[in-house]
Amino acid sequence: MSRVPPYDQAAEEALIGAMLLSPAAIETAYEMVQARDFYRPAHQHIYDAVIGLWLEGQPTDPVTVADVLRRSGLLDAIGGPATLVSVQANTPSTRSAGRYAAIVAEMSQYRSLIAAASETVESAYDMVGPPGDLIEQFGQRLVSIESDSPTDLPPDLSTLNEFLDRPAAEQAPWAIPGLLRRGWRVMVVAGEGAGKSVLLRQVAISAAAGLHPFTHRPMPSIRTLVVDLENPDEAIEAICAPMAAAAAEVEGWDPDRCWLWRRPAGIDLRRRRDRLELEQVLRIAQPDLVCLGPVYKVYRPSGKDDEETATAGAQAVLDDLRTRYRFALLLEHHAPHGADSKKRQMRPHGSVLWQRWPELGFGLEPVRDMNGSFTIGRFRGDRLPNQWPERIDRSGGRWPWDATWPAGTFDPDHPADPEPLF
Repeated sequence: MSRVPPYDQAAEEALIGAMLLSPAAIETAYEMVQARDFYRPAHQHIYDAVIGLWLEGQPTDPVTVADVLRRSGLLDAIGGPATLVSVQANTPSTRSAGRYAAIVAEMSQYRSLIAAASETVESAYDMVGPPGDLIEQFGQRLVSIESDSPTDLPPDLSTLNEFLDRPAAEQAPWAIPGLLRRGWRVMVVAGEGAGKSVLLRQVAISAAAGLHPFTHRPMPSIRTLVVDLENPDEAIEAICAPMAAAAAEVEGWDPDRCWLWRRPAGIDLRRRRDRLELEQVLRIAQPDLVCLGPVYKVYRPSGKDDEETATAGAQAVLDDLRTRYRFALLLEHHAPHGADSKKRQMRPHGSVLWQRWPELGFGLEPVRDMNGSFTIGRFRGDRLPNQWPERIDRSGGRWPWDATWPAGTFDPDHPADPEPLF
């Protein structure tokens, strides 16, 4: 016995009726649904006729719409002029057009999902291609369905006053006080061997232990994820083992708060398989902070596109993931080699898009005559107030980096207080 696909006849009729009554409802419907989103062919025809008249600036009442359908030979197919009069008369409210359209769109999405799944099932039964190709095709169909699905109201829409008056609980919380809020993008650029990987791991491990990465004072512990795209296992162990031992001595240490994902060959976030694999890691680790790098190994430019296109694609994926999973993102990137080998510019290698992208962009500049010390400069202006130190120094201890701040950064009575002052 065949099953009837999901649809809501009452919502379809209410939306069509609202369109026959109100130009505002037509505009709402035009932005949220297409003719194909209606299940009943009669409603598809009426929608097309109304939209056609509206775009031409013509009246859109039952008489004018019936005339369009008559000339198109479709009036009888919709049930005649009486159908138009009936749906108009029975419209509950034109002000609810957005809600009616959202229901129609949702039902359409259900039907599209059923169709995509059914096509994939049939192709799998018939073995029309390699399983990987069928999975990729199914994924493309799902992406297409998602991109065509409007919402009732755009997310994050509010008046300015509503935004400014929102309660503190709705503001992005600090992942690490003064350094990173959830949702921020921070990039650290340095030359090879400067220790940026060590720096990111210190931030991740200490924060998971409930210690501020630079002051080592107690802070609320968070969940962290290190995505290592370069180092072999032996190097990771050499870097992380001493810090993990120091973290284990902290009261309340929970190793389940600090995660590591190793991909020394790199990933390509523009490939669906790699993207879904990273998303699975995020679902399992549930991080408040992701420390990832090096950046040049998150995508692979191909012969079909250039560096700018590849960079924009990788950034789009990272932005999507950080906003949906609400984590702070701390990235490491290499500085480019220049003509002057003694003075490298501490800016991101590759596309200029990397310079514009993060909220905070730092470059580690070696301090003259101070081996193992680096000033933390900026390759872009800070978008947001923060309390990152002005210099880091190799400590020789289990926490490899010590930090120095500009005078007056902290309250004079609490010079090492990690709580933000702004």
